[in-house]
Amino acid sequence: MASLAVTVTTFNISRFAVLGAKFGWPFVVQWLIISLVLGLPLMTFHVTIGQYLGSGVIDMWRISPIFQD
Repeated sequence: MASLAVTVTTFNISRFAVLGAKFGWPFVVQWLIISLVLGLPLMTFHVTIGQYLGSGVIDMWRISPIFQD
């Protein structure tokens, strides 16, 4: 799992550089706006839910209806 995570992360970082070079500053601006509008609230939501429940990263899977038996 760790190797997969490193591979995917490295791919995404290099892909961002390629797309940024190909499409220029409009791509970077769109990426920043989407990150601020969607990424930051979702990260804050996950952190606050985890803090409220007193759960770690693995325990957070239990609250998702998709992963219920």
